[in-house]
Amino acid sequence: MNKPNTNTNTNKEYLKISSFSVIRARVLDSGSVVADLKINGIIIYGCFVVETERGDFISLPQRKGNDGKYYSIVWAKLSKQDTEDIIAEIEKKLNE
Repeated sequence: MNKPNTNTNTNKEYLKISSFSVIRARVLDSGSVVADLKINGIIIYGCFVVETERGDFISLPQRKGNDGKYYSIVWAKLSKQDTEDIIAEIEKKLNE
């Protein structure tokens, strides 16, 4: 098996989303928002909505390694519009 490329190349293409839905969304005791998403037919559990000064984004699942660093389990580059659309659906789900 080849070692994954850990180069953080910002020229990667956006994931082309043909369909998505929010399966579940909830606010944790810490105030964080976590959601389970179905994107292009694939269910991704444990996505977080992260609020920053530069805008909100969706953090896909990560796992903490023995070295204390976090490693992505799932990775996809989402366009700004897709991110906004998904976050809007998460907000709707939270308000149901």
